Amino acid sequence: MGVNGGHARLPCGTDLLALVQQVSDGPPPADPEHQAGCVHCRRSLARIRSTLDDVRGLASERVVAPPDLARRVMRRLRGEQARVAVSASARGRTSVNQAIVAQVAQRAALDVPEVVFASALMTDPEAGGSVRVEVRLVVAYGPALERVAGAVREHIIGDVAAVTGLLVEDVDVRIDDLS
Repeated sequence: MGVNGGHARLPCGTDLLALVQQVSDGPPPADPEHQAGCVHCRRSLARIRSTLDDVRGLASERVVAPPDLARRVMRRLRGEQARVAVSASARGRTSVNQAIVAQVAQRAALDVPEVVFASALMTDPEAGGSVRVEVRLVVAYGPALERVAGAVREHIIGDVAAVTGLLVEDVDVRIDDLS
C-alpha cells in the first residue's frame, strides 16, 4: 500500500479512504468494473466490511457501569480521599489518606522481583482499622503466576502493617499482562 497525496493507495492505485467511505457511507464505487475484477480492491473491501461489522457489533453492546463508579469518579474529581484511622489516644488521633495506603501497597508489590509494574488502590476501609487492597500487575514471563500473586499479597500485608499499622483484610491481585 503506497501513500500518495496524503491518502493510502492500494497497489492498483485505488484510494483506500474512498473504499472505506464506500463501505461506511454507501456511495457507489467510482469504477465498478475495476472493483469487480481487482483482487486488491475485493480483498480490501472484505476486510473493511469485516472490521466495520465488528465495530458496529461492539457499539451495539450494552455497557453497564459498576454501581459505585459515579461516586468514585466524583470523589476523585473533587480531590476527596477517605482517611483511615490508624490510632487514637488521649493526646490525639492519627489517620492516613487512602492514597498513602495504596502507595505503600504499590511499592510492596514492586519489591517482588518478578513484578514489572504495579498499581494499587485501597478500597473503602472496613470498621476496626482494617483495609482491602486491589493491585494490578504486569509480571515477567516465566514464574508461576499464583506464586507471584501469593508473594505480592504477603509483601503488601506485611508492608502496610509495618508502615501504617493497618490490618489488610484482603488483597485482590489482578495480573493484566506478561512482560
